[in-house]
Amino acid sequence: RVVGLPETQAEHPNLVLRPEALTLASYIAGVTEKIGIVTTVNTTYSDPFNVARATATADHLSGGRLAFNIVTGRDPEAAANFGRSEHWATDHRFDNAQEYIEIVKLLWDSWEDDALVGDKTSGAFIDTARVHRIDYQGEHFQVAGPLNVARPLQGQIPLLTAGASERSKEFGAQFAD
Repeated sequence: RVVGLPETQAEHPNLVLRPEALTLASYIAGVTEKIGIVTTVNTTYSDPFNVARATATADHLSGGRLAFNIVTGRDPEAAANFGRSEHWATDHRFDNAQEYIEIVKLLWDSWEDDALVGDKTSGAFIDTARVHRIDYQGEHFQVAGPLNVARPLQGQIPLLTAGASERSKEFGAQFAD
């Protein structure tokens, strides 16, 4: 969640202090070895390029133990934290999330598995033929790519959803692993 209203501390103390999830996941990756790490990202109030980059990085740091829980956010108060006058309606949030996840997956795939060569003799760091722009043009996002982090160790990081609405169930059926 991206809202922490002090006046809600009695009813929801866990929401008042809420560290940033991907940073925390990277820390946990560094101090553990054998557990899977699930981090939640709000697609309404984050950017797909930055999240693709952060999740790929966390997957590398964890040795391929990351999973990504997708939420679209339910707190109307969050809008004011991101320069918006109102919280988007459910359909708008899920239309946005659909493009968002398509972009994240394309960005993870913008590096082929063997793109990182690190050849000291030739001076080639990457094989440029194995790193690709995505040139995504959608209703909500335009993203050129490629990602500036090598493909996650898992290739595609597992995606989770836990919503209960019909739209959320449809979204989960389409994207969740």
